[in-house]
Amino acid sequence: MVIGGQSVTFWQVGELPAVLDAFEAAINAGELDPQLTGSTPAGHSLPLERLAPQ
Repeated sequence: MVIGGQSVTFWQVGELPAVLDAFEAAINAGELDPQLTGSTPAGHSLPLERLAPQ
């Protein structure tokens, strides 16, 4: 769905726990690291220290 020119995703409230669990698993597996540190907008929106605090 597009709202205000931006793509958005909606989940039913009952699906949210499973979505968050899958998101956490992807983060812990390092699947999102290239998107956070690469040349994507997300990679440039925060300093690396905030993305991966030591």
